[in-house]
Amino acid sequence: MCGIAAVFSSRNPVSTEVLRKATVSLKHRGPDNQNVWSDPEGLAGMAHARLSLLDLSSDGDQPLSWKEERLKLIHNGEFYDFERIKKELENKGHLFRTASDSEILLPLYEEFGTGALQELRGEFAFVLWDRNNRQVFAARDRFGIKPLFYAIH
Repeated sequence: MCGIAAVFSSRNPVSTEVLRKATVSLKHRGPDNQNVWSDPEGLAGMAHARLSLLDLSSDGDQPLSWKEERLKLIHNGEFYDFERIKKELENKGHLFRTASDSEILLPLYEEFGTGALQELRGEFAFVLWDRNNRQVFAARDRFGIKPLFYAIH
């Protein structure tokens, strides 16, 4: 039942303190670990409060990174049938660093862009930051089982 929070700004640097406060407020959703990440350019920041279910080791801590920090991901929930998807991606040459189901979204996004959503089934909410394209991709499962709220100011 993890908790996720993300802040993006094209004008002012994202405040690490705001992200830390977010993890404190989300600790009840993820008591096992809380992490904060800020983009070096100050454009993006992510906070994750983790409840360990599938990957109990620390290598599933989030935000997850991909391709020299080009992509960052925070995820709450579960991707169904991730083992099959992971195997298909490994057969295409993708290498995984964790046993976390969350990590499959990163190479799926690399392959399909926002079309990666069509490959996913489960109960989930996620936010992905694509540094090269300065693009935010956020989505939730089709039935809205996992919450995803956003605001534009």
